[in-house]
Amino acid sequence: MTSTLKTEKIQFRGDNSDAITLASSGKVGIGTTSPSETLHVKGFARIESNAGDAAYMRFVNDVNSGGKTWRAGAGLSAHGTFSIYNQTDNKFGINVHSNGYVNKPNQPAFFAGFSENSYYSVGTTNGTKYKFAPYTNENQGKGYNIGSHYDNSTYRFTAPIAGRYHFAAQFFTNYSSNYMRYGLDFYKNGSVFHTRLHPMWEATGSVYASVIISLAANDYIEVYVYGEDTNALSNSWNIYQSSQYSWFQGELIG
Repeated sequence: MTSTLKTEKIQFRGDNSDAITLASSGKVGIGTTSPSETLHVKGFARIESNAGDAAYMRFVNDVNSGGKTWRAGAGLSAHGTFSIYNQTDNKFGINVHSNGYVNKPNQPAFFAGFSENSYYSVGTTNGTKYKFAPYTNENQGKGYNIGSHYDNSTYRFTAPIAGRYHFAAQFFTNYSSNYMRYGLDFYKNGSVFHTRLHPMWEATGSVYASVIISLAANDYIEVYVYGEDTNALSNSWNIYQSSQYSWFQGELIG
């Protein structure tokens, strides 16, 4: 060990070369004599687990408002994974599996459908809009609502964070006229964002649409459906309530 008073630093030497440097600022350098951070490593660092334990680094940010404590390392989810983990809220952000698969268990996503197998009357033709009203706790075994960001009473999805989201919707209908056009609109914050008109040349069929939308936190998305037939001004049309045919889904993609 050497102490260089004129530069006010302490150096540990091995094999006649500087191995560890403690600068006057309190910064520690390993493999460098000029550390620029609290801990500055030049070269490779190794974190090794004990048998049965994970090998990870802990990042503590809870001194700041809204800050969390995070872990990043191998074996947090299972021995063959590498994970980023929110220790404060006990939630995994990202898991990288040994086969290269990546999954995000808490990524906001939902599927909303219907629990019945019957038609119900939507309304009259020529633009009368109906808010699509599926729900995620339908009993046909397909519904999910990761993060509970889809509201089963307002039938809207509210973005928890800013990002790009993918949404898709479909409904199955029957109608007595061969001149019907069906519309499926994605509404963002109460205004039309994307419209899909589908000419229905047969009495029954499905209307499908999908869209990728950039949302800010707390923006919300709803779906409205409608029918137009200038040859029959007062006919009503139906939607089939079954999650196999009529549904609304979405997820954060980036």
